[in-house]
Amino acid sequence: MGKAEVFAHNVRFYNPECRAIHCMALERKKKKLALSRSDNSIEIWDVGSTPYLQKVFSSLNFSIEDIKWYGSRLFSCGLQGYIVEYNCLNESILYSQYVTGGPAWCIDINEKKGLVACGTEDGYINILEILEDKLEHYKFLDKQQGRILCLCWDKSGQHLVTGSVDVIRVWNVETGHAIHKMMTGRNKNNQETVVWCLSVTSDFTIISGDSRGCLCFWDGKIGAQIESNNSHDADILSLTLTDDESAVYCAGVDPLIVIYGKVSDYSGGRRKWAKGGQRKIHEHDVRALAISSDKKLYSGGIDGYLALSSYPPKVLIKFPPLLKGPCSTFVSSKKYVLLRHLTHLELWKLGQVSLDQDTYDSFIPLDENEIKLLQLNAKKNDVIISASLSEDGRFLAYSTDKSISFFEYSPEETMPLIKLPSTSDNLGPCRLIQFYQLKEKNFCAVVTKNNEINILEVNETGPDVLQTIEPLENKIFTDTISHLTVPSDTCYLIAADCSSNIAVWSISDWSLHCTLPKHNVPITAISMRKGSHQVVVAYSDLKIIEYDLKERQYTQFSKNLDDTLSSHLHTTISSITFDTRKNSSLIVHDDSYICVFDKNNVVSKSEAKQAKLHDGEDTSSSIVNKKQLFNVIKKSKHIVSVSWLEGEEMVIVSVNPLKWAENLPPPLHKKLFGT
Repeated sequence: MGKAEVFAHNVRFYNPECRAIHCMALERKKKKLALSRSDNSIEIWDVGSTPYLQKVFSSLNFSIEDIKWYGSRLFSCGLQGYIVEYNCLNESILYSQYVTGGPAWCIDINEKKGLVACGTEDGYINILEILEDKLEHYKFLDKQQGRILCLCWDKSGQHLVTGSVDVIRVWNVETGHAIHKMMTGRNKNNQETVVWCLSVTSDFTIISGDSRGCLCFWDGKIGAQIESNNSHDADILSLTLTDDESAVYCAGVDPLIVIYGKVSDYSGGRRKWAKGGQRKIHEHDVRALAISSDKKLYSGGIDGYLALSSYPPKVLIKFPPLLKGPCSTFVSSKKYVLLRHLTHLELWKLGQVSLDQDTYDSFIPLDENEIKLLQLNAKKNDVIISASLSEDGRFLAYSTDKSISFFEYSPEETMPLIKLPSTSDNLGPCRLIQFYQLKEKNFCAVVTKNNEINILEVNETGPDVLQTIEPLENKIFTDTISHLTVPSDTCYLIAADCSSNIAVWSISDWSLHCTLPKHNVPITAISMRKGSHQVVVAYSDLKIIEYDLKERQYTQFSKNLDDTLSSHLHTTISSITFDTRKNSSLIVHDDSYICVFDKNNVVSKSEAKQAKLHDGEDTSSSIVNKKQLFNVIKKSKHIVSVSWLEGEEMVIVSVNPLKWAENLPPPLHKKLFGT
């Protein structure tokens, strides 16, 4: 092998917890997908373009059994016996409304009438009216025997269908009485049949999935079963119906996703439901399904992956259960890496390698192994929502949903980590934390839960608030602040919100310097090279732009860059970094690929057009081949972050998916042919 150009530290000791997906709901107008996980957190994904995790309601101290959208308002219910509405702007709970009947298992919303129905453990069906800022009890339906595990409104809003043990009931909401009681039957061992999921079509056909693995179709008008299909070998836990009601997708403990479609028989009589296909996407239980208007299917379950599939054309993309970034912070000068887990932080020092050899193999042995310097557990096992490390490695900060804490790190001392006193009582929990240095002093920019940007000076006496910026109050932003960056040796603070607004403030007097042109899809990454005036932004449609803050216009590189990146990457760009040796370099990555741009090699659109020689020969191919747009490096899944260290070294943090698989329960056993 020849002389190495770059030495990459592959960090493979980052093993965050695998968090299962329990339920999901799709908001079709703004194309937002809400899903809950086993740690009782709620994630909101933007699925208008490439799916991107936008917001997280961190782990709550109660269970989440079902979630539903009402316009842009999000509701959930759980075993604590409350219906909860969330503040999507501040990523917090707006209020909780008690329901009668103990633990709440399921909810469904009638959008036409603004009513929410909730089924409980004791058999009560609560009907509540959705008002502007609260829920108000509307009425109760007759109490039934046994818990209500699923329910669904019909299209008219006059009837409600509930599923319980061994029975499905159809209710008249106006009278509060059950008008039909349909028995499901039991298996040959006379075990109880649990109805796990329901859906209702516009012609009042009721579709149910139960613990026998049967997908059943019922006539809700007369209360009779139309047909039953043994589609699965175990419980059907979830089903979803397409908008045109032409197909239904179902899955469960048997993770095979089976598709049933409406077909007409030869006599031209009543249309029937027939099996139309199947998809093997997950190996473990599928707990939740949702389908968009363009028939993109979202599925999730015990393995924690959010899967996007469609056909035709055949598409399958799986998004791992990673925490919302940034999950790592690097200190280049000391080779520190801070890794954020759910309830604790780990500080590591990377290994050392000799860089003076003439030749190297693909893998280089370390002269000194990596060292775990410390592990910092959050108080009372609270969930850590953000963390960062100062550029000299001296100060560390992390925030939970309750408060933010600052520490001074001195590895040579007997007690290397000392908590700094809090000098501001109004700071509160912070969603984003970014350290930076100016004139050899440590500063920290934080974004609070109220979407304020606070600038702190941090020293051994503690953090001191110097400046507060309120972009929502000043109408600069209209949504939750999602990104914050303050490159050292520059004079700018850059922030962005979930509505793709980007604003730049001057550090000298904290005045608004400019706002960038708005793109109509979410921002996934923002970065800026130290000492430069160019900010690079990546969007969820895999578009990259570079904007010159001094000239207040797009750079020539940005104008020349086309959309070829979308043919190489399948998930959104997670982070952007720069080769410190070359001013023309740009490095981006998604879940599996690293792309290295050389700005000098990106051809302009005019050059890329076909050029003719005097004899008519096409020379466009020779131009493009000599000037390659970017290099794509395939890495093992899943890449969390990429950062450049000093000199010729870079660090790549990734998660080994086999570590997650080792901790999962065994999947449903199926006997295969010949075994």
